[in-house]
Amino acid sequence: MPAVLVIGGLRIKGSSISGLTYSEAGGARVARHNILRGPVKVEVTGAEEDTIMLDGMVAPYEAFSSLELATALKEMLGTKQLVMRGDMTVKGWYLVERMEAEHEYIGAAGVGRAVYVSAELVRTDKPPVSEANGSLMTNTRKWLGF
Repeated sequence: MPAVLVIGGLRIKGSSISGLTYSEAGGARVARHNILRGPVKVEVTGAEEDTIMLDGMVAPYEAFSSLELATALKEMLGTKQLVMRGDMTVKGWYLVERMEAEHEYIGAAGVGRAVYVSAELVRTDKPPVSEANGSLMTNTRKWLGF
C-alpha cells in the first residue's frame, strides 16, 4: 500500500493506521477597526500559523509495531521536517510541535493492543541546506535501520 503521508524519512501507510484523520488549518490575522456609525473596517495584518493535525489508531499487527510510529514522531519533536502527501505533493517544511500516544487494552508486556497517536505539525521556514539534508538523511537512515 502506498504512503498516505511522508514526514521526513517516515512513511505513514494507510494500512498501518486505522481511521487516520488528517486535517489542515490556517487563516489570516485581521485587525478590526470600529468606526462610529459605520461598518466595521477590517485590515489584514498577516497570516496565522498553518498546522497539520494527525490522529489515528496504530494497529500493532500491521507493518510496524505500535510503538515505532510514536517513537519516530517523538524523535522528530522540535525538528524541521519536509512533509509530502502520499502522491508526493510537497506540503512544505513543518516543525513537529506535539505528539501524544494513548494506550488501551494493555498487554502483559505493558504495551497497548490499541495505541491512539496524535501529532501536531506547524509550518515553518525552510532550514539551511546543510540542516535540511542532515535531517532527511538521518531520519531515513534511522527508519531503514542503517
